[in-house]
Formats: sequence, C-alpha cells, structure tokens
Amino acid sequence: IAAVPEPERLGYYAEALVGVQVDPDKIDGVAGSLVALKEASWVSVSTGSIDIFAWVILPSSEELGEFLKSKVGTISGVRRTETFVSLSVRKRHYGLAN
Repeated sequence: IAAVPEPERLGYYAEALVGVQVDPDKIDGVAGSLVALKEASWVSVSTGSIDIFAWVILPSSEELGEFLKSKVGTISGVRRTETFVSLSVRKRHYGLAN
C-alpha cells in the first residue's frame, strides 16, 4: 500500500525526464549525486546513448531550468543532458503490474 501524491495539488507544475550522458568511469558517482537530489523522484542507469535517466518534479519551468544549470550541470562527469518536459501525466502508478 502506498500513497501516490498528485504533484499539481502540492504546487509542483513542472515534471521532466532528464537523460544524462556521463563519462564512463563516473556513472556510479553521477547516479549517486542524482539520487541525492530532492527534486529527483526516480533515477535509473540504462544502456544506449543515455547513461542515466532521472524523473524530476519542480514547482515551475523556471525552477526546472535553474535546477538543470545549477545542480545537474555542475555534477562532475556529466557530459550532456537532454530534457523531455512532460505536457501531461496520463498514468501515475507505483508497484508491480498485475
């Protein structure tokens, strides 16, 4: 059993999936730094052209931009980011599919 909050009701209107390309020898460190950020609700190391994905939730698009510059962009080992801003969340589910 888990409570699943609706971010908009709590004043958070900017959600995004951030793809991060990382120096190969720094993947674990960058992932750990992303996990430590309160704005990140989900972090996954992956294969392919993007090394790490993070789902982030912030109050506004302005704060998202500042977060990307001042927090993600300053992590040692981050080469490049690509951000996919969510226009609307159609399903919010946590747990295993039945």
